[in-house]
Amino acid sequence: MDKPTNPTLIILAFFAIYVIWGSTYLLNKIAVTELPAFMLAGIRFVIAGILIFILARVMGLDIVISWREFFNTAIAGFLFLAFGNGVVVWALKFVDSGFAALEISAQPLVVLFLMRILQGKKFN
Repeated sequence: MDKPTNPTLIILAFFAIYVIWGSTYLLNKIAVTELPAFMLAGIRFVIAGILIFILARVMGLDIVISWREFFNTAIAGFLFLAFGNGVVVWALKFVDSGFAALEISAQPLVVLFLMRILQGKKFN
């Protein structure tokens, strides 16, 4: 049997998405006027990583990983920082924050289309 959905939680979830996620690009746009773009992105990554480790410790989760997992994670993190988030923060020097947020929000659609073109997967 399905649980009834709580409208208040749904409204809070949308509020979090629209305000917290949406304001990220506006705050990056403001911050990039004072800090170098890639340094700003790097600071955000370090703070996020520290918060994730603190949260894992508080929840009592084991955070032991192998060297191979660490190596793969380091490569993915570097690529995401350098070519993902870093380039977006750098681009905010030249474009409006709303346009950047719109472009990034279209990313899942781009992935779907590439999966259709390259792998022949159908949309569900």
